[in-house]
Amino acid sequence: YGGSSGYPYYLADMDRNGTADLIIRVGNILYVNTDGDIYTDWWFTYGASNGSDDYYFADIDGDAADDVLVRRTNVVDNWFLVLYNSSIQTSGAANYNDTDFTYGWGL
Repeated sequence: YGGSSGYPYYLADMDRNGTADLIIRVGNILYVNTDGDIYTDWWFTYGASNGSDDYYFADIDGDAADDVLVRRTNVVDNWFLVLYNSSIQTSGAANYNDTDFTYGWGL
């Protein structure tokens, strides 16, 4: 756990090594902590938009394949981690879900 007051945090084992990694939004910047490595939204690339949500993709482990899909809901100005996949597709984002993740809110 590493939430900041009022901001959502998401926990997932991104690299499948048995240790939960931390994903947290602070303000408008998304931080990803994968066992000590910090990534900000500068590492995220714009994926698609369906009119209300924007989708972003990121290569977390540096293997040139996108690992994570993040949905930014414009209405509530929030971030949602939707899926981890080592070979994530860049289409059909609405078909993904968050079943691989635990999530909550900062205290």
